Formats: sequence, structure tokens, C-alpha cells
Amino acid sequence: MRNPALPTNTFIMVSHNVEEAVFMADRIIVMSPRPGKVTGEIKIDIPRPRTKHLRDPEYFRFVDEVVELLERDKTKTADESPLSLTAKRADKLK
Repeated sequence: MRNPALPTNTFIMVSHNVEEAVFMADRIIVMSPRPGKVTGEIKIDIPRPRTKHLRDPEYFRFVDEVVELLERDKTKTADESPLSLTAKRADKLK
């Protein structure tokens, strides 16, 4: 049976701002750059309203966890993708 205290609406938001994502989401799905694949999922267990918790260590722990997932494969992807701005493009675009 559904808990009537829980919200009934669900939506997907795409954000490039990690703090915004932690502030707004109950669950964050982290994706890799091209090709986009899910690299991790983080459940955000901060009570609402979250404005009361913006300076809590737990809030920053979630932010750090998301950033760690984003940075984990960054170098590997940049070197492999011919569309990456940081890739060595000379030999990939010939």
C-alpha cells in the first residue's frame, strides 16, 4: 500500500550543477560522457526542507560522492572519444 505522505509526482531533471542536483533530488543517476552510460546511483537521504541542511557535513558528503563518480572515468573517456574537447584529435579525425 502506498504511503499517502509521500509525493505522487515523479520527474527527471538533467543538471550539470552537482550541488543543485543534491539539493533537489531524492536519487541521482550519474552518466558517463559519450557514449552515455549509467556509472552510478546515489540515494540522497537528507530531510526536507533541505534549505535547513545546506551547511551540514552530510550534504557536502553527497556532493563529494557525486563529483567522485563524475571524475572516476573522466581521463579515460577524454582520451578515447574523438568528439572530446580534450582528446588528442589529430590522429582521430583523419
